[in-house]
Amino acid sequence: RFSALQQRLLCAAIHFFHRHIRSDNNVPQRMKDNPIFALFEEPQYHKNKPDLHPIFHQSVQDASPLHICSFILSILHQGIFSVSAFIISVIYLSRFKETTHVSLHALTWRPLFLTALLVADKMWEDKPV
Repeated sequence: RFSALQQRLLCAAIHFFHRHIRSDNNVPQRMKDNPIFALFEEPQYHKNKPDLHPIFHQSVQDASPLHICSFILSILHQGIFSVSAFIISVIYLSRFKETTHVSLHALTWRPLFLTALLVADKMWEDKPV
């Protein structure tokens, strides 16, 4: 039964990202004093990597539906993550936003997504002792 719903759940979760990722320039300015926002700003992790493919630098500001969808689907496919773990990561991100008041922004959504997905996958896949 769940497998019949997976495609709809996947689409709804990707839609969540598209709806909540902001790309306006006033968000980083407004969040400049927030240490949590600063921790997840992606450009800082590109600075000391001279061999990094230029596409990473070019795509940091890209919050288009196509980029969001292709990035998420690529990570899910390459990492062999389940739709269940992805849904849990969306719930984690939603709670994270409520608790920290950190906006999902074009500069932060990819590190936040990856972190939430890894935590969700670990929670979902680990067996209790």
